[in-house]
Amino acid sequence: MDKVRKRDSLILYFGIILPIMLFIAIVIISDSLKYSFDDTYYKDRSTRSFQGVIDSIYRQKDNHNVMTVVSGESIFGIEGVWESKVKLGDSISKEAGDLYLKIFRGGTEVDSLSYLDVLKK
Repeated sequence: MDKVRKRDSLILYFGIILPIMLFIAIVIISDSLKYSFDDTYYKDRSTRSFQGVIDSIYRQKDNHNVMTVVSGESIFGIEGVWESKVKLGDSISKEAGDLYLKIFRGGTEVDSLSYLDVLKK
């Protein structure tokens, strides 16, 4: 009789209680990781700076095929959702501490792109 009760308690533990606890732990951990990833992403993007007229555009094959713009000796990676907005000869301004990338064409600001919108898409 003790063996049956012990076996029943093991089945109850491994079949019901443990999976529920694992599910709750995964939900809590994934939720906390999401916020830390967002914070890390915004912090990284806010420290970047770039100003200049785009001399050339290419893709970094060794960096997930990221669209990269070049101005003189400076290079800057463009977010995938913004690739269609950037053209050769445009001026780009991204100041450190700011989460906005401004695109100028012909001396006029044509777009102001926010890194805050990138993760929403």
